[in-house]
Amino acid sequence: GAYPACTSGLGTEILDFIAYCSPDADELKARYAAVLRLDRLGKRLWGEGAEVECFGSTKHKMPLYYSGIDMRIKTTGKYEHLPECQGITRLGTEIMEQAWATDVDPRVTGRVPMISYVDRATGLKCKVCVGNRQTVRGTSFFNTPMIPLSARFPMFKLLMLPLKCVFTQRGLEKSFGGGLGTFRVGMLLLNYFAMHVPVSTQPPTPETLGAALIGFFRYYAGESPDATCDAHCAPWQRWSANYEAASEFYVLGVQVDFGGCAMGEVQMVLKACANALQAARPNASTRTTILSRLIDDTIIADAREGARRQSRARENALSAEAAAALPASFVPERRTTFVSDAPLPTLPAGGDATGGDAIGGPKGGGPSGAGADVPSTCVNLKNMFDPAHASRDASVVSEVHEDVRLECGNHGVVTHSAVDKNSQGFVYVKFDTVQAATEARRTLNARWFAGRLVTCDFIAEDEYDAVVKSLS
Repeated sequence: GAYPACTSGLGTEILDFIAYCSPDADELKARYAAVLRLDRLGKRLWGEGAEVECFGSTKHKMPLYYSGIDMRIKTTGKYEHLPECQGITRLGTEIMEQAWATDVDPRVTGRVPMISYVDRATGLKCKVCVGNRQTVRGTSFFNTPMIPLSARFPMFKLLMLPLKCVFTQRGLEKSFGGGLGTFRVGMLLLNYFAMHVPVSTQPPTPETLGAALIGFFRYYAGESPDATCDAHCAPWQRWSANYEAASEFYVLGVQVDFGGCAMGEVQMVLKACANALQAARPNASTRTTILSRLIDDTIIADAREGARRQSRARENALSAEAAAALPASFVPERRTTFVSDAPLPTLPAGGDATGGDAIGGPKGGGPSGAGADVPSTCVNLKNMFDPAHASRDASVVSEVHEDVRLECGNHGVVTHSAVDKNSQGFVYVKFDTVQAATEARRTLNARWFAGRLVTCDFIAEDEYDAVVKSLS
């Protein structure tokens, strides 16, 4: 190992790991070839209007070389309201007949009916659901709040990749198998970043990357913050209270449920990783890199080269037309110089230095957010206030309510608004037009308010009315 055993050395390792484990240009083209194979089948079944949409790590450009492809066949025209199970049954029958698919497994039960199969030419596992956003259950697959929230933290994508690998190698990557899953890992990471504003909102350096990874494991392992920071603990990494595992918690107003997780095993992994990182002596001369204490690179090496070879198979060659129209999700990204396009936030004077509460709050996550991207006249702002503070000072709720009405009034006529004082800072606003609500959401989503990162989602009018009725 040529890396120094210090935080900047670890950060450099992380950047090299990402460059090594991220799909290269040929692999990304091969992934697109797999998408086109399914797209052609979808068009044959449901007409030229049918189209494959990728989501998950593919859409958000966070795949590792072995990451599967999550897709939805969007149907239109006379198939616009195609029932999920009917679509899955028909698609499953057809995929079983295709030479390019193997290990086909249609599942019409569960929260989201889907088909999983392995694309022979790439060796990648593909998961497919059928229908529109309005007809496919579990639309959080498409509308996850993790991505818009992460736009404020340039380190997010960089650290998500090694963290995903850590839990994958320990069999804890699948939420339905007792693991954390990408969403929960991402929300834990966002929670840690929210505690460490403004450093976490700045362009990453090897020093801050390495320090953040060490701090992530130390915090979630339940370790106490050091009174005096040692070589593994930068001054900006201190936290005010120890982490305590719970069945659910809130991150920036978003509920994260740990139901079904093998939290005992997860906690053991977090503690083992924290201990392994701290066991590396600063500036020591060693052949063992710090990151290899968390990730077994001998497992990766052979599989990595195999993935590269397989991507160059003849079946994965794109036509000149397809190559010229390559979607942005399949174009390589220079991650070593990654800087978020989102403007760096400036905390208001006197605001909360942590950028908002990290964990806590009463139960009940408010609306499900299933229609977060479906335009409506109604919006739901989250993380507008600290419920603990509001319970001690009744004026907090009224002041926030007034501020929200004034701000929203800049975008159109507000016909109604309400505050759920027993929530994680939820404020509900109804406008007279969808256009006004859309403008408000565009302005207010992922904005800072009194040191808190706020999210703003659409909610359906009937859902809004039901919430308001429950509050009266």
